[in-house]
Amino acid sequence: MKPLTIETFSALVRTGSVHRVFLTPYPAIDGGGWFLDVDHSDNGQTRQLQTKRGGVRVFKSADVAIRALHECSYVGPLAVVMKPEGN
Repeated sequence: MKPLTIETFSALVRTGSVHRVFLTPYPAIDGGGWFLDVDHSDNGQTRQLQTKRGGVRVFKSADVAIRALHECSYVGPLAVVMKPEGN
């Protein structure tokens, strides 16, 4: 699987390959944070938005994560997950 970077996400948005995005809490870091879980149709990419160096891209606030979606021209459905699976 190739990492889903912000550039790859933007390309998937342009081609209409993104079905919806889940804004999910990331409690594994002090103070929390949020990550983007992307439902898309490219089976060769991961679902979680990643950093260029690898690893899940964690946003300090939901506002910052949503701003990143706007910067990529994403205007589709966004679901906020209040409690991650398994917790």
